[in-house]
Amino acid sequence: MPLHHIVYDAKGSCIVIEYVEGQLNIQENPLGVITNKPTFDWHLQNLSNYVNLNPVNIKSSKLGDFEIKATGNEAGLLGLPGDNTSPSRFVRAAFYSHGEVKPAHAKEAVTLAWHIINALDIPEGLVVNEQLGMVVSRDIAYWSVLRDLTNKV
Repeated sequence: MPLHHIVYDAKGSCIVIEYVEGQLNIQENPLGVITNKPTFDWHLQNLSNYVNLNPVNIKSSKLGDFEIKATGNEAGLLGLPGDNTSPSRFVRAAFYSHGEVKPAHAKEAVTLAWHIINALDIPEGLVVNEQLGMVVSRDIAYWSVLRDLTNKV
């Protein structure tokens, strides 16, 4: 089965364990995030498509002599993919989990983690699998788990 597992230790180190074409593959995970298929190394390579993403708000840019102005103050990370595919959720997880705000204590960290997890959820009915014109399944995020490895909670 194409299962992908992520393992952390209390110091923050992280690995990904997955079987690729029947072979056990264990890799260090410098980002601490994972989604399902394709493979973890593919997701890391895919991040190079987002090399220009930046959390800093963009005020304007020029196209020839024409000035393009931002529509508001939320232009940081402009171009971040928002669909529910695994690659798009991986990109969002990577950028969201490495934001500028570093929680001061465990309660703040858990609150931030829940916000990130909720931004990656797939609500029932938004991804529908059909076969011969009939709904055969609906993708949904059934559960999420957060662990505080420092406090063992």
